[in-house]
Amino acid sequence: MVDATTSVGQLRERVRQFVHARAWEPFHTPKDLAMAISIEASELLERFLWRAGAGSNDLPLAERSAVAEELADVVIYSLSLANALDLDLSDAVLPSFGSMRRSIPWISSEAGRAEPRTRREALFAKGLSAARCSKSSSATDSAGSACWIRPTEG
Repeated sequence: MVDATTSVGQLRERVRQFVHARAWEPFHTPKDLAMAISIEASELLERFLWRAGAGSNDLPLAERSAVAEELADVVIYSLSLANALDLDLSDAVLPSFGSMRRSIPWISSEAGRAEPRTRREALFAKGLSAARCSKSSSATDSAGSACWIRPTEG
């Protein structure tokens, strides 16, 4: 199985079979699977501890293999959680791209590549600031929560 020919559904089924063959279903509760994801993600992060930023791009082969194993653990537990909750990952992931695009502003750097910056930084650069608005304020969003206002000049 390789990425180009393997679907998420196929991976989920392989994980489901693996869990079932070991009778792990009673232990794969959403809470425990979420905890396992966090633990495995920490183990993945540990592989990059104390490496300089650019140094993490050029991992030796043995370290790349170790990273692949930890990443596989994160993905397997994530697929198990999707199975346990009967979540459609495509339905969960694809809409997130639109919300990420709206919530994470990007700027161009001097190096000619896009770099993320916080919403507060992006708004500050445009002369806007964050403010809490009451539900009766005309500056609220459709949910009546935080809104962005242009500071008054003066």
